[in-house]
Amino acid sequence: MNDTQSFQGAIRVLVVDDSAFMRTTLSRMIACESGLEVIGTAGSGSEALEKIPALDPDVVTLDINMPGLDGVATLRRIMQRFPRPVIMVSSVTEKDAETTFSALGAGAFDYVPKQLSASSLEIDHIRSDLITKIRAAAWARRSRLRSRCAKKPPRAARPEERPHVFSTSTIVALGTSTGGPKALERILPLLPRDLPVPILIVQHMPVGFTASFARRLSQLCSISVKEANDHELLRCGVGYIAPAGLHMRVQRRASDATVVISLSSDPQTALHIPSLMCS
Repeated sequence: MNDTQSFQGAIRVLVVDDSAFMRTTLSRMIACESGLEVIGTAGSGSEALEKIPALDPDVVTLDINMPGLDGVATLRRIMQRFPRPVIMVSSVTEKDAETTFSALGAGAFDYVPKQLSASSLEIDHIRSDLITKIRAAAWARRSRLRSRCAKKPPRAARPEERPHVFSTSTIVALGTSTGGPKALERILPLLPRDLPVPILIVQHMPVGFTASFARRLSQLCSISVKEANDHELLRCGVGYIAPAGLHMRVQRRASDATVVISLSSDPQTALHIPSLMCS
């Protein structure tokens, strides 16, 4: 089956995890959704590399922590030998965050955090996130295939015009969702070190991930990127990432008219905290 044919029916998913429980649970989640089909599972990275060319999945879900060939090493081989969208399934410790962002840098489409405890193996909370990202990954692959089939010549890049006038009321706000971490890794490094505005970034992540992500972006970018602090003064050429679990706003101090960051968990009714909202 070729790439074009694979999108005429259901989105075909290969589930890779060394835990039999996780393979079963993730497979059930996916199989219950309309338009999605689990075409196979693998209990190791080596087994996944054997099954991918045989099964030709549209999307692969891949556990990060596996014995032997771990998730990141498996991902790199997938991208080298038969590239396709891969969604990493990651634990939510700070150490796992660093590994997860390494996987994004190695070509993963996105990641889904799993939260397991000794007292509960309930992971139903990741269902919506998992399904949304599988569909987005398949759509992204479909779009690339259509572009490839169209064989349109690339358009010449137009010189970018950068305004040199800075206003203290000027702020750039970026809100990203599915595929956001990878998109930010592509967009922010394009910005110049002397960017004349601050940038506020909202990307929903588990607690412990935003600080690691900010450090990674700062290493990749000319501008400085950091996790935002409450009452922090905004500076030009700096990107501020909203911490997990907190909305980020800006306010002007009455005393000296400076602009600072304000962090709060309100409104708690938002689907994701933080979220990008207009008020």
